Amino acid sequence: PQVSLRPERRPVTVLYCEFTAVENEEADEALGRQDVLWETCSRIVRQFSGYVASTQGGGLLAYFGYPRAQERAARHAVQAALAMTREAAPEVDIQVGVHSGLVIAGTQPDLPDALGRTSKLAARLRTGASANQVVISRQTFDIVAGYFDCASLGLQQISGFSRSLEIFK
Repeated sequence: PQVSLRPERRPVTVLYCEFTAVENEEADEALGRQDVLWETCSRIVRQFSGYVASTQGGGLLAYFGYPRAQERAARHAVQAALAMTREAAPEVDIQVGVHSGLVIAGTQPDLPDALGRTSKLAARLRTGASANQVVISRQTFDIVAGYFDCASLGLQQISGFSRSLEIFK
C-alpha cells in the first residue's frame, strides 16, 4: 500500500560543499579523485549524524536534523564541514556553505527541502568561501556561536537573494 506523507515544517541545517580539481589534471584522474572525495565527505556527514541527499556535479548536499530532529544539528554540520576541509586532497579545493533554516519535509523522503530555499542559500553561501574554507549564515552563527571561532565577513550580496546577508567564516 502507498504511504501518504504529509508535509511538515522542520528546522534543519544544510551543508553544501563543492570540489574543484586543479585545471591541468586529466579528466579520468579528476573523476577518480572526485569519487574518493565524495566517499570521504559522505562518510564524514554520516559520522556527524547527517543525511547525504545528493552527490553530483562536483558538489555534495547534506542535511543535519533530518530525517530525525537533532538538537545539535547546526554544530554537527559545522564540525562535518571543518572535517571535510581538513581531509581534502591537496590537489583539490573545497568550498563549504552551511545554513540553518526551516524546510518543508515529508512529501518525498529523499528530498527533505521541497521548496529548496534553505538548500539554495547553503549552496550559494559556498561562493563566499575561499579554498578549503567554511562559510556559515547568520542563522547558523547564532546557533553555534561559542562553540567555534568565527569571524564576520560582513554583509555580502548572495546571488538569487534580494538583500545582502551577513556571513561568517
